[in-house]
Amino acid sequence: MISENALKLKEYLERLTNGENLETVRADFVSDFKNASYNDVLIAEEELIRNGIMEDKMERLCEIHSALFHDDLNNYINVDEFEHIKNDPIEIMMIENNEIEERIDYYLDTGLFTGAKDLLNDVKVHYTKKGDLIYPLLKTKYGFEGPARVMWNKDNEIKERINKLKDYSTKEDDELIRILKEIKEMIYRENNILFPNCLKLISKEDLNQMYEDMKDYKPLFDIKYDEKKKTNLTFDNYKINFKLGSLSPKQVNALLNAIPYEISFINEDDINTYYNEGEKAFKRPSASIGRSVYDCHPHDKVNAVKKIISELKAGAKGEFSFQMKKNDVAYLVKYIAVKENEEYIGTLELVIPLVDTRI
Repeated sequence: MISENALKLKEYLERLTNGENLETVRADFVSDFKNASYNDVLIAEEELIRNGIMEDKMERLCEIHSALFHDDLNNYINVDEFEHIKNDPIEIMMIENNEIEERIDYYLDTGLFTGAKDLLNDVKVHYTKKGDLIYPLLKTKYGFEGPARVMWNKDNEIKERINKLKDYSTKEDDELIRILKEIKEMIYRENNILFPNCLKLISKEDLNQMYEDMKDYKPLFDIKYDEKKKTNLTFDNYKINFKLGSLSPKQVNALLNAIPYEISFINEDDINTYYNEGEKAFKRPSASIGRSVYDCHPHDKVNAVKKIISELKAGAKGEFSFQMKKNDVAYLVKYIAVKENEEYIGTLELVIPLVDTRI
């Protein structure tokens, strides 16, 4: 049974998608929801998502719920209502937003874009942290799927458009201006929708783990982090026998870490169970161990990952390979079916840097 609020939200979504004027829809929205909190609307959105309603229009929810509430901040959750832990990663992300917005305002006000390229690279890091550390956690552990379904895809769209930019000193109607304005809008949504709900929902233990994982990413705007905690591993004193020799667990660990590739293992149930250590172009936060591999990808990429793994499982192919580029470095990404006596037991993912950066 779909609630009345969810059905009303569905109606607004349809009206805006069909081209009706935003101000007209907003007036009806304010009238219908005058006694409702922003959280009531958020619950209605989650209901639409869970029931698969308006699946093809979910991309618009991010802009619509922001637009409908844009001038009524009293309905939002106030971040000051929550106790902040020491080194709060959400507070760090909000500080980053303040720095990003200040620079964007300068560019838009002055028309001077010196440093814009560096700033947009920092925005990509900021969005990557959200995609790795926040969206999957909210979805899988706290049942808050909206940001993962709506905002994550928008983040990646902006990142892809940044990668295609060639001119960083453009006129008013050019793509750079559009991107800067959309980043400002995303800052509004993060600070007033995403981050307050993170503080409301996420436990102190998970926030502390998020802070530790955040240290693996490029620090932005001279924000200082505590030294990363070292994990002292203990190994049982025995040998693992192989067909062509034996190794101790300590040797296996050191051997995998010595391989100059990024190594991930996804078990037969599609769960992330292992990453090797070391610097990674494609970050693998420790919190994602034990999580479905599909929950570590934005919604618009999940079907492609499912297709790869299902074909590896079925034996239709033994491996998939493709090239990707990140920070002007090309990488070969390989998904390889891992079998024991012809039985599928998981998928090995390798990320291999290529000497030739041309793709």
